[in-house]
Amino acid sequence: MKIITNPLIISSALGILFNLTGIELYEPVMTAVDMLASASLGLGLILVGAGLKIADALNPSIPVLFAVVLKLIVMPVFMVGGSALLGIRGGCPARHRRGCGRPDRHERLSSGQADGG
Repeated sequence: MKIITNPLIISSALGILFNLTGIELYEPVMTAVDMLASASLGLGLILVGAGLKIADALNPSIPVLFAVVLKLIVMPVFMVGGSALLGIRGGCPARHRRGCGRPDRHERLSSGQADGG
């Protein structure tokens, strides 16, 4: 029953209701709602940060350690191994040389440099 009284759930339900019924809000109210909506991500992150307990971070549980090891060790190993098996290498494809630190032929010619490669 506690989830039904959550303001996020209530506001989401009201938003769906207004959207489905086509009811339009008074413009100043809509402006205020838009301002709140644009601040919601930052406020949510602040609230999550405020709810963190340092003691919990110093004594992580087994599921947390498992998730950290998967995310920081296992997944990168799989991605590098899979990339190597598929022939994906580092560097820049020929069509994307611009911005890779090596000027393309047009840039070398326009700057007066010889076209030696």
